[in-house]
Amino acid sequence: MSPRLRHPRGDGGQLLAEAPVVFALVLLVLLLCLQGVIWATTALLARHAAFEGARTAATSPLDVADAARAVLPAGWAASGVTEAGGSVTVDVVGPVLVPGLTDVLTVTASAPVVAEPR
Repeated sequence: MSPRLRHPRGDGGQLLAEAPVVFALVLLVLLLCLQGVIWATTALLARHAAFEGARTAATSPLDVADAARAVLPAGWAASGVTEAGGSVTVDVVGPVLVPGLTDVLTVTASAPVVAEPR
C-alpha cells in the first residue's frame, strides 16, 4: 500500500491577507489622482483671479484683493493678493484630500496690469 500523499496547505487565505493592502493602495492612488485634478483646477482659478484683479486695478478704483477673491468658488481661498510693479499676484489654496499637502498645493499666479483708455 502506498503512503497517502498530502498536499501542502499552499495559498489558502492569501486573498484574505492581501485584499486590505491592495484596497488601501488603490484608494491612495485614487485620492492622489483626484488631488491632482483639484490642483489643476486651482491653477486655473488662480490665473483667473489674477486676471480679474489686474482688470480691476486697470479699470476701477475698487479693491483689487476683493475683486480677485470674488471670482473664487467656495472651497478655494486666496491666501494672498498683492499688486506691485504693474502686476497682480494671487496665491490660491484649494481643497486638500490628502492631509499635509496644504503648502505644496498653494498655487501662485500673476497677471500684468494693462492700462486701458478711459
